[in-house]
Amino acid sequence: MSSSDPVTLQGSGRFLPGPAGAAPTSVPAQLKFEDDGFTLQLGPETRMAAYRDVQTIAVQQETMLLVLGTGAGAERILLERFGDRQGQVVRELRDRRFRQRMKDAFIEAPDTAIPLVQYAAGADTGVAQVAYHPWGAVLAPIDERLPWIAIRRRSIGDVVEVPGQGEVTVTLDPTAQGTPGGLASLQLLGLGEFARLHADSMSGLRDAARADAGRLIAGLIPDATYGARQLAMAARSIHRSSLTRGRTSRRGCSSTRTSRRRTRRWWRGPGVRPVGRARRRCRRRRRAGWPCRR
Repeated sequence: MSSSDPVTLQGSGRFLPGPAGAAPTSVPAQLKFEDDGFTLQLGPETRMAAYRDVQTIAVQQETMLLVLGTGAGAERILLERFGDRQGQVVRELRDRRFRQRMKDAFIEAPDTAIPLVQYAAGADTGVAQVAYHPWGAVLAPIDERLPWIAIRRRSIGDVVEVPGQGEVTVTLDPTAQGTPGGLASLQLLGLGEFARLHADSMSGLRDAARADAGRLIAGLIPDATYGARQLAMAARSIHRSSLTRGRTSRRGCSSTRTSRRRTRRWWRGPGVRPVGRARRRCRRRRRAGWPCRR
């Protein structure tokens, strides 16, 4: 089934809380999943929402709790009697919400199925959805109280796989820009036969970042020796963020823009001290006995 084909599932449900003084009764429910959102029909009531509007998906035995929106206009809906389709309802909501929120964050969402993994990141452990994109990886914990763990590829260090235990340990650079909360390492647990797949994905991201950095350095200083290029890649004055994204360093750009702004401001009129090239030009004119233009 293509992503453009709607998915329709039927069960029953009710709004929470129900009318005051009335016994809780369920009405027929229908969920229709489309590309940009879903339609929920509960008896005569109809709700249309985007996947990003789903704040909570809680499952207990054969019932599901959905919380749509936040604040005074939020709604709590209890869904049940979906039978063997309950797992599909939860999977559709979680996967589509994850993809939509990734697009909202300008992250390229993968077209493949989004797997669930057990993870350990510092003091946090649990189960999360994991997705790999060209610039890194994203883990979205099932516990919606926890924030996403976004890993940029330049922060990935050693990747160690333990085949017998189905574990992958990823060492992260806590000083690199984009490392979540100074996280030093991330463990993916209970992967089984898929441990090699996740290890290769992490290693591929790291190697791609280093290859891009090497090509950029070689283009900037093509005549430099190998040792000089390696020192340039490791220098603190060159941001890894600029190398791996293929654009000029932020620090260089901001200082250049600031210098240009100051220079333009000085030429507009007196009262502002010249800076940089303008100051040197003014000194030369004064030595020659000419007035310094302001």
